[in-house]
Amino acid sequence: MKNIYLDDQRTPHNHHMDWVVVRNYDEFIATVQAIGLKNIGLMSLDHDLGPSAISEWYRNVLKNYRIDYENITEKTGLDVVKWIVEKWSSGSPVCKVMIHSSNCVGSANMMGIINNFKHLNRLPQDCKRWVVPFEHEDYSKVIPPQILAEQLLRKLTMYKDNPIDYLTGQVAKCSTLDNRTEVILMLESFIDLLGKYNKDDLKKVVEHIKTLNI
Repeated sequence: MKNIYLDDQRTPHNHHMDWVVVRNYDEFIATVQAIGLKNIGLMSLDHDLGPSAISEWYRNVLKNYRIDYENITEKTGLDVVKWIVEKWSSGSPVCKVMIHSSNCVGSANMMGIINNFKHLNRLPQDCKRWVVPFEHEDYSKVIPPQILAEQLLRKLTMYKDNPIDYLTGQVAKCSTLDNRTEVILMLESFIDLLGKYNKDDLKKVVEHIKTLNI
């Protein structure tokens, strides 16, 4: 049986599971059709599959805990689970689906569709969020400078003069693995984001920061 991992940025470690990695909606559909649902044991899905979805997460989900899908131009994980349920409803074999997205609202939407189908068909409602160990994420490929600016400004505002020192200290204070992992990833992404952009790009970010009112 094959295991499918859908994510536009992350690449999972294959220490315990042999993942077939796909990066977007179209690649997911093509891969699943080629393998066949009857030959798939597990799917692990992301919600945000492109820059407009990530922008919506930064601008809306983090602040307002809601998603306006009209602001997202590419297909998301929600479209993926709708396709999956459509296939299940047509008689295709049902497999286990898990969600590894950082988007809490998008994850809830996806889990709701999967678990509602299973509930109606008297199957265990076992679609949940989980963590799959993954390799480094290169956010610079997908985050526009203005979104980067908003993210950095929020962090600089929260952590004042020593954001790196603050985050490092928070790692030691975290009491749970999930929180510690989240802070470590935040720290790594903050450092990497600064390193991935050249001086001209950073100047654009600074100029954009001056126009923001966050």
